[in-house]
Amino acid sequence: LLPMQLDPLGGLRSALVATDDNEPVANVAVSFYVDDQFIATVFTGADGRIPIPENTPAIGNLRMEFAKEESYNNGVTITDLIKMQKHILNTELMTAYKLLACDVNNSNTLTTLDMIRIRKLILTVTPDFGDGGVPSWQFFSADQAFPDPLNPWFPGPRSNVFNFTMEAGFRLPDFVAVKSGDANGNAMVN
Repeated sequence: LLPMQLDPLGGLRSALVATDDNEPVANVAVSFYVDDQFIATVFTGADGRIPIPENTPAIGNLRMEFAKEESYNNGVTITDLIKMQKHILNTELMTAYKLLACDVNNSNTLTTLDMIRIRKLILTVTPDFGDGGVPSWQFFSADQAFPDPLNPWFPGPRSNVFNFTMEAGFRLPDFVAVKSGDANGNAMVN
């Protein structure tokens, strides 16, 4: 018996990858695995939609791995450091997603240590955010709730990998793309 295949116009087709400002993000690589079997890697289009591979089974354990490879410098400027400093000094608070973007050392806090790593990137001392640092882009499920927006960190390490159990009625959530180090949201998304 062959596993039931997803209808290409079915529930999974509406998954969107966009910034927290609702700007669609293109060229995000999304690798699909079902029951630990690689299905395919697809890329979001200009509309930010994730195309679903034709041979994706309709039931099973779905793992999706997100990546957007590009320069870490995209959208990262001295203006971001100023916004971070204002947040640390409690004079202008940032949103939950901007806090996650600026925690570039992946310590689940926003401190001057993050600012130092961003400064090194801006000055081209380092090509990325250093050992243990976050990738250029981070991805989150859009239905992720932040009970305390000023403390958006998760109990475990952040990851661009999502796991779902597909069964009758399953629909993919939309996803939020966060450009690491970009406190003011001016990164190019294409």
